[in-house]
Amino acid sequence: RLTCRVLLVNLALAVRLVSVSSAGYASVVLTETWFEPVFLGLLILLGESLQGRVEFRWWTIGVLFAVGFLFRPAMAAMLPVLVVAAWMAPTWRVTARRLAILGGVSALLIGPWCARNAIVCGQATPVIFLGRELWVSVYSPGSPAGPPLPDTPEAATILEKGGDRLNGEAWRHNWTVSTALTDAGSTDAEADRGMRVVAWQGLRRDPLRWVVRCGWRTVDLWRSIFSREQAIYGGTPQRTAVGADQILWGTDALRGVRDRCLDASLETRLLPVELGSLLGLLGVCGLCLHPRLSHWGLLVALTLGCTAVMTGVLEIPNHRYRLVLEPLLIVGALTGGAVWVEIIRRGRRDLVRELQQGPSSADHHAEIRDRK
Repeated sequence: RLTCRVLLVNLALAVRLVSVSSAGYASVVLTETWFEPVFLGLLILLGESLQGRVEFRWWTIGVLFAVGFLFRPAMAAMLPVLVVAAWMAPTWRVTARRLAILGGVSALLIGPWCARNAIVCGQATPVIFLGRELWVSVYSPGSPAGPPLPDTPEAATILEKGGDRLNGEAWRHNWTVSTALTDAGSTDAEADRGMRVVAWQGLRRDPLRWVVRCGWRTVDLWRSIFSREQAIYGGTPQRTAVGADQILWGTDALRGVRDRCLDASLETRLLPVELGSLLGLLGVCGLCLHPRLSHWGLLVALTLGCTAVMTGVLEIPNHRYRLVLEPLLIVGALTGGAVWVEIIRRGRRDLVRELQQGPSSADHHAEIRDRK
């Protein structure tokens, strides 16, 4: 779609196949499996919208955004991208219509879940999880270290309910605190509200520390490697929350092959991950310099930036969260890399002049389709 070069398409497929760490998630039920195709479909439709395609696609964009949000609330990171894409419409009326369509479709699909939460949890929000995420953001282990627990009645209540399970530094782990509170008789919603209050108290007492921690986690996302803890290895039965043994499907031979492939994966090493991220981000910069592909470069850059910032603010950097962005990094590295080669060979000014004299992007793609 971007370059019409078959060689780059085959290279992108080859890189994706070599990145075997994604196979590690096949043994665990995680939302990324459902989220990634919806996420990439949304980006494709947004790119076509920026090229001046028909407006009815914004109904589909709204549906994909809402469905992706229900799969993973991290889809909220795409809201700034959607607003920028709507704002780049030819007139303000088209912008208003796009935003109205997006808001209406999202309310229609996400609204019932908010109503369900209001009935079950007494809170009409799409997610009853913010307290646990803020707890990670403020108190979780990391560099720089998180602040101590504030001396407040709400924090004392959490420590009292948690008992010995929260001794030492155990209270810094959000799931340890959440499980201790629910085991003590609190509902999920009550535990989350209590953790949210205490997290806000710690954030307000030392906001500069929180900003530095979030900034470091945003950068650290691009350095996160794949680890054994993120997949089920070997034939050892895994324990579920209720204590029953979980039966693993498959054969020992096939699981052994998979484990050896994962152990040999480049994503288990820091340097290849850092180089891959660097090449992808530099390639996105190249897309932004290309006159015909600059709108795609802006779209991908906003997506990568907003997703990284949201992860840094609400989560610990994890290869699992970076994996969703891997296709964009591959596209950026290969397509943007080709742009950098052209710029180095001929200079950007000559490239701009040639493109201004040549056919438009829409005519170029129409000509390719006619040839096929």
